[in-house]
Amino acid sequence: MPTNSAAALGQAAGELFEKSVLDILSTTVQERGYTVKSDKLRDAHDTPYSIDAVIYDDKARPIILIDTKYIRYKKHNRDKASWVCTAHSLLRKHHKTLRKSIVVLGGQWSQPLILFEHDSLQEALTGLLALFPPSVDVAQLTSTD
Repeated sequence: MPTNSAAALGQAAGELFEKSVLDILSTTVQERGYTVKSDKLRDAHDTPYSIDAVIYDDKARPIILIDTKYIRYKKHNRDKASWVCTAHSLLRKHHKTLRKSIVVLGGQWSQPLILFEHDSLQEALTGLLALFPPSVDVAQLTSTD
């Protein structure tokens, strides 16, 4: 835990955000015979990446990567966004069973990044909802209004 109070609060908020997303996913995923857990996956060069949530199919193969990213300051946009793009890209190339990569954003993200992520999220949610039949409207989930 950071010694700086503001950093500790930011870390706690991020952990709470991550736990909330995992709690929401767990029931839906488990009802369909899949599993979800935080895990470390390795790329083709054996570099490990800690992923907040990996959804595994009934044969224990990873099919979806989900990371949650909460930031307090916009100046950290590039660092967090580039880490996710790099990690998910390398993992998807190495693990051929991965179908989707999703990032759930919270905090002070810049408008250009939000618009970029909105387009990516729309595509990811469409694919995810094909796997898990919808009880929600995709357009509502991806609305930037």
